[in-house]
Amino acid sequence: MEPEPEPIAEAVVEPFAEPEERNAAVARRFFHEIANGGNLDALGEVFAANYRRHGPDEVPETAARPGEPPAPGGARGPEAVRRELLAWRAAFDFSFELDRQVAEGEDVVLLWTWTGWHKGEFEGIPATGEQCAMTGTVLFRFHGGRIAEGWWHYDRLGLMHQLGAA
Repeated sequence: MEPEPEPIAEAVVEPFAEPEERNAAVARRFFHEIANGGNLDALGEVFAANYRRHGPDEVPETAARPGEPPAPGGARGPEAVRRELLAWRAAFDFSFELDRQVAEGEDVVLLWTWTGWHKGEFEGIPATGEQCAMTGTVLFRFHGGRIAEGWWHYDRLGLMHQLGAA
């Protein structure tokens, strides 16, 4: 059994009357301060050490080809988030706009719009210099005031089409 993550310090996110308010504030902090603002040093304050990401690029274990080992589960921990953000930043100058947020219990759902300029290679596609946009949602599950799991859904096919690859 993995250890429970420590709650976020009061100095990181103001104390709130309800966990939903705190969780919603932490989710917004990820988008505003980390994803948009680039403060990767704050990842350990926002994500649990055993954070697990699920997304459209994750291959389910049942989809492994015959004779090949199953694909691993989603990326884990704040360092995996750091690597993913750095990879997206290498390919795009981007920002997120939060369109809607709903919080209930340990779950926070955000609807977002992402816009970016394609400045570097992305999945084998050389930089186009074009502006791209996509919409998506993420469901974050919280534990102890930190994001423990994230289910990402976004228009990856639409992005690839804008890059001329689909």
